[in-house]
Amino acid sequence: MTQNKFWSVSALVNYLKDSISSDYLLKNLWLKGEISNFKNQGAHWYFSLKDETSRINCVMFASHNQKVKTTIKDGMSMLVRGAVSVYTVTGSLQFYAEELLPYGVGDLYLRYQELHQKLSQAGIFDVSHKKPLPAFPLSIGLVTGQNSAAMHDVYTTITRRWPVAKITPYFTLVQGSGSHLKIIEALKKADGNHHDVLLLVRGGGSLEDLWAFNEEDLIKTIYQLKTPTVTGIGHESDTTLSDLVSDVRANTPTGAAELAVPDIREVRISLVQKQNKLVQLLSHRLSLQRQILKQLEIKPVYRQPQRLYQPQRLQLSLYLGTFINYQQRLQHTQTTVDGASERLFYLGQNLVRRQKEILGKLQTSFSNRYENIKVNARYQLALLAQKLDALSPLKTLQRGYAIARIEDQVIKSINQVKVQDQISVTVSDGHFEAYVTNKEGKQTDGRENL
Repeated sequence: MTQNKFWSVSALVNYLKDSISSDYLLKNLWLKGEISNFKNQGAHWYFSLKDETSRINCVMFASHNQKVKTTIKDGMSMLVRGAVSVYTVTGSLQFYAEELLPYGVGDLYLRYQELHQKLSQAGIFDVSHKKPLPAFPLSIGLVTGQNSAAMHDVYTTITRRWPVAKITPYFTLVQGSGSHLKIIEALKKADGNHHDVLLLVRGGGSLEDLWAFNEEDLIKTIYQLKTPTVTGIGHESDTTLSDLVSDVRANTPTGAAELAVPDIREVRISLVQKQNKLVQLLSHRLSLQRQILKQLEIKPVYRQPQRLYQPQRLQLSLYLGTFINYQQRLQHTQTTVDGASERLFYLGQNLVRRQKEILGKLQTSFSNRYENIKVNARYQLALLAQKLDALSPLKTLQRGYAIARIEDQVIKSINQVKVQDQISVTVSDGHFEAYVTNKEGKQTDGRENL
């Protein structure tokens, strides 16, 4: 067997460590088990986590165990979050713990983490949605437990810091099954009363005691409130989802009251400072204006004010002379226009009279010519009537002649009729029907048969 067929122990152990460390499922998981062989050495914790059939060695370094609030003892049922790896010195499998929770609390904590992740992805906790608090609130809605320490802390703090504000309490259950529904009801009622700001406060307690403030329905209700909301739930170490969704979060009920209202003494000091600053600014501005006024008073124009308008006075005299000249020229022009208008009036009258005389003569001449033309036309019409009457077919019929027709055509030749044709004959006093019984043509010199 050759040498390169063998593995070193270190190579095997490191290979196992790399294989386990690269497994995603083993990087971040929760284990449930019983604590045994717990040791605190140099700020680090060493213990075993076991169940009915197996155990695994665990280590929790100081950077993580200092966040654990529970005193750890052997025999405790715990939930441990961490990663699996290999301790290369001994080649043993080991669990590196990062979080340690009592088993009962651990379930709630997991639910807290899952809901926190879900709501974060939905944007419920986004800073862009948070509303600013009013600088000087006069109407405050307080949602808390009746006669609770939190209620007294808020009243005491606001009365001391901002006594001008009116506090309207909305008492509700703050712990126990279904208490989040009562809190929702109180918040909606307070939001509908148009307060300047709302306070949602409760004293400290365990994770189970504060769980109502981690319910999803309550978180969404706070998100939808129209009134700026300040929360102060539990102690400094407690952080509920209601705190994360509120517009401003305080560590305690007292802190919530301090954030919600200003300190009236600080406001008075600020007002006095602003008043003094305003007086200084006005005094400085008045001093500058007085200096400007003094500088203006020593100028020649104020000692001899007539010099201020002397150039305008000369200019006005020039304009006045020009105006008088224009006025005289206008009067002369008006006289000329009046004379021309009078002459034009007389010329117009003469022209109208002459035109009337010419028009009268033209009318007389036209009437005479019209009468001559009319008489001549009547005479010519009579001559034409006589000629027309002489040429009239009726005159010819009266002399014994007749007009023969066949099918409404005047018969001018024997070639237009045949024997037995029915013809119409018109005479001077009427017409009658006849039949052709015979026809005979007329011949001239033998050269043409008509």
